[in-house]
This record gives sequence, structure tokens and C-alpha cells, in this order.
Amino acid sequence: MNAPTPPPAWYPDPSRAPGLRYWDGQQWTGYTHDTASAQPAPNKRTRWIAVGIAVVAAVFAYSQVKVARQTREEQAQPNVVIFAESTPSHWQFLDVVLKNFGTTPTAQSQDTLTVALYYSFF
Repeated sequence: MNAPTPPPAWYPDPSRAPGLRYWDGQQWTGYTHDTASAQPAPNKRTRWIAVGIAVVAAVFAYSQVKVARQTREEQAQPNVVIFAESTPSHWQFLDVVLKNFGTTPTAQSQDTLTVALYYSFF
């Protein structure tokens, strides 16, 4: 008595190749299916992890953009300073220096300087 043949369907490949081979009810066909290429659907936990990573990345990117804007605005402002320094050749004289330490040129910088003269006799 012959054993009943399995119905036509996809079965594990009898040649031990990874994947499935189609049994037509009488013989193995040349049709194969690679099961390794089939990706399982991501579960809810995986999706929430991906969403969490995306949120953290967005917050980090926003903070970096904010710092870059602040830095650009600070560098775009002229940084004008007025100070006095002694003249190397004559210690009795002072040079009044108006200097821009910023990266942006300044126009029409004005300052008022009030000089109080003190006399000293040696």
C-alpha cells in the first residue's frame, strides 16, 4: 500500500537549500522561495524604540541649531572697546585706543572721553 502523497504546497527544500520548494502533488518543481529575504514585521516595542530615538535625535539637532544661531549672532556683532595704554617711547604719554575685537566691521563708532588732568611735580 502506498502512502498518500502530500497535497500541492510550499515545503522545506529537500535538497537542504535554504528556503522553500513547491511540491505540485506529484513531484518537486523548479519553483523556489527564499525565506531569508522575508523580513518579519517590526513589533510595537521596536516601533516605540525607533520613535524614541527619532525624538532624541530631533531634540539634539534643535539644540545644536540653537547654539549655532547664538554663536553666529554673537560673532556678527561688533565688539568695540576703548582703552588707554602707555606709549613705549614716552612713559608720560597715554594712547587712547578704540578697537573692534569682533569679526564684523563697525561703522560710526562714537564714544565720549572726559579727561581729568592732574599735575604732579617730582
